[in-house]
Amino acid sequence: MLAEGGTLFLDEIGNVPLHLQSKLLQVIQNRQVTRLGEGKPRPVNARIITATNLDLKQEVNAKNFREDLYYRINTMSITLPPLRERNEDLIPLAEFLL
Repeated sequence: MLAEGGTLFLDEIGNVPLHLQSKLLQVIQNRQVTRLGEGKPRPVNARIITATNLDLKQEVNAKNFREDLYYRINTMSITLPPLRERNEDLIPLAEFLL
């Protein structure tokens, strides 16, 4: 596995279908993955970082996201306000990009 000993970034975790969320939860809990076509599980040692633009707590309440997976991945949360709410960052960001 390419992420072995490193970090696996899962972008837009809130868009993962429910049937795949259970498989992801199994991988996180068991720290094992079975490759397609293989019958023997392989150990996984990787840090997982997830991101989403959805309110996952709200998605859990609406039954669109598994509660057990939410609590497993929500060990530390960083909320970044949108740029429209951070006017002081506009000019430095534009200067950096130019």
